[in-house]
Amino acid sequence: IQYDFNNHIFQAGLNVGINYNGVTGNFPSELYMDPVNWHVYIGTPLTRGNLTVLGVNATSYFMVGTQMLPTPLSGSRDAAALASAQGFACGAELYVVTDKEYGLLGFTVYGYANFTMGFDVMMTKGVTCANGYAASGINGWYLRGNVYASFNAAVGIKRKKLDVNILTFSASAQVYAELMDPSYVCGYLDCNYSILAGSISGSFNYDFQQGTACIGGCTQSN
Repeated sequence: IQYDFNNHIFQAGLNVGINYNGVTGNFPSELYMDPVNWHVYIGTPLTRGNLTVLGVNATSYFMVGTQMLPTPLSGSRDAAALASAQGFACGAELYVVTDKEYGLLGFTVYGYANFTMGFDVMMTKGVTCANGYAASGINGWYLRGNVYASFNAAVGIKRKKLDVNILTFSASAQVYAELMDPSYVCGYLDCNYSILAGSISGSFNYDFQQGTACIGGCTQSN
């Protein structure tokens, strides 16, 4: 805890750690107040709070005040403007990974899978779009949101120098929105598979967009 009496600046930080019965985590936080600006951070996009339970990993951040940090929703144009922007932002991500091997009739059957899902939400005031247009929003407040997920898996069999990939599968999806005035929404779904080391393979891709983008957009799928 610090207080600057000359400039009337109050700043406090707290770091909470967890390590109990296989549950581990860490949550950094910061409170800042001066005569003009203030903010509360409970994790940031670059230094997220994290929690691990039974191999499931989760991270998160929350920010509110008049000094915002860039988030995954920030465009390069408005990253500097966020330093004096009023608003809030939050996000979370869940990540699960597994990697197993089993013996079967002298062969080793192996497989792995990982799954990720998350979201980001940001609402700020006084947003200027990439084309110079001032976003009206709702009473000046402009909302951006992002939801995403991905899944990857593979199964194979090996013995000595033999290693055959039986199945590989991957999928990813995203929906991104900006509201309101201008309003914009986009999304995509990608799926890819390969059987017997590529002997049979295929993919499915779908994307959409509607409206006029202000700052961001969907991450281009592969």
